[in-house]
This record gives sequence, structure tokens and C-alpha cells, in this order.
Amino acid sequence: MFGTGAARITASFTVHTPEEPEWSYRSPNYAQVELGDWPHGSGGRAFATLCDAARAAGIARVNVEVAASDRRAADELSESGLLPGIVFAARDLAAPGAVEPRGLGIRLAGVGDRAALSALAREEAVFQAANTAAGTALDQPPALFDGIADGWLAAEDTVVLIAETAERAEGIVVVQLSVASDAELGLGLPRRFGYIAVLSVTESARGRGVGGALTAHALAWLAAAGTQTVALHYVVDNPTSVPFWTRRGFEPLTITFTCALDPDSGAGAAIAR
Repeated sequence: MFGTGAARITASFTVHTPEEPEWSYRSPNYAQVELGDWPHGSGGRAFATLCDAARAAGIARVNVEVAASDRRAADELSESGLLPGIVFAARDLAAPGAVEPRGLGIRLAGVGDRAALSALAREEAVFQAANTAAGTALDQPPALFDGIADGWLAAEDTVVLIAETAERAEGIVVVQLSVASDAELGLGLPRRFGYIAVLSVTESARGRGVGGALTAHALAWLAAAGTQTVALHYVVDNPTSVPFWTRRGFEPLTITFTCALDPDSGAGAAIAR
């Protein structure tokens, strides 16, 4: 744990290595303040103090999660120099009809698709590292994603849908059945809900409806599984994420604000996420 008494805030400090799945979507080095774990009314100074202390301790990034409806908290964080980074959003599940672009098929992935799943997952992680300030490391070892794909295929509560033409795989969506934490229950999520963990479309296929078709199939699978709500995380400064998920009815529940302290610590190429 890492904290500063002057700011009355305590954060958990985490370091990830390239062998861990979190390396693909988390900053390698960060302090996290969870939803509800800090007092309001600091006058905009508490988090500036925390970021200064974290920088002095060699911590690359401070993340603070707040309820999307809490404008007071958002204002305090903005006053302290933190920027919105990741949104946790949800919607009621009413699965639309799935319409595939011409020549595209969507099916459940199997063990024979391991190489395609690994490559598409890695492409998404590298895109986030190069084009957003999410804090993801630019160094994304291919072997890491082989293990991630194996985990998806082996998990009982996870399915992977793959979109393909006759020539190649063009995208994947990873869908999970999740159990809400106490904090998530407090946000209004039901105890059991669906979660879209990954949506990745290869660069040359983007803008052709592949992501929308995969999402429609994911919602249909969750509806068949008996869930009534679906949630996901998206990156605020990914130029395609906000309009894509907003058009599909996802409403923010929490926003994670970020203070990036050391752009040279492996936290990504474009620290301006």
C-alpha cells in the first residue's frame, strides 16, 4: 500500500511483468485508488499531493476511480491535474439481430484458432499502447498472448467469437459471465452480468461493420445465457471507442482518472491518453 497522510488517501501499488496477462492492458507500474476509498472536499489539493508523493517514490502512474455521476469528485480530480482515462459502462441486454457484412462469418472459436486469437489480441494491445495514453507497455511479447488465448479457451465462463472471411480471421470478441463485487452492486449492476472483455478487429477490416456484427453476436450469446445486463471497459481517448459504445447504448458507471508521472517508464508512447 502507498499513501500520503496529508491527503488522507491510500492507494494500492502494483507492478506487472511481461509474463502476466495484466501487462497487455495495464500500466506496468501504478498506484490505484478504488471507488469510494477517498474523502471528498479536499479543495483540489489532495490528489495533487498524492501525485507529487507518488512521483517522488518512483511510481509512474496514479489511477483514481469515481462514479460517473459524481461531478464533485470529477471536478476535484480535474483540479488536481488528473485526466479521464478508462470508462466502465453498462446497458440492459436486449440483443439486436446479428447482421454480418457480405462474405463474413462468425462462429465460436476453438483450440484450432489459438494463433489467430493470440495475434488479434496482441494487435489490440499494441494499438492501445501506440495510440492512447492508457499506460499500456509498447513491448507486448507474442508468447504472452498465446497464454491469454489458452486461458480464454479453457475457461468455463468465457466464450470467444471469431469473425472470418474465406481468407483470414478479421476480428474477435471475448465474452464472460461475471459476478458483481459489492462496489459494482452499489452501482446498480445485478449479481450476475455479462462482460465484454475484448473486442479486436484487424486494422485492414475496420470500418466495415465487423465490430458491430461481433458485438451483436456477443449480446445474443449473453441473452441466451440468461443475463440481463452487459458491461465493459473502454478507453476515453481511443477515437473509435466512445462513439462505438455510446451508439450501442452503453452508459458510463465509473470513470478512472489518471495522473501519468513518468512517460519513460514503459507506460506507453503517447502520454497525453
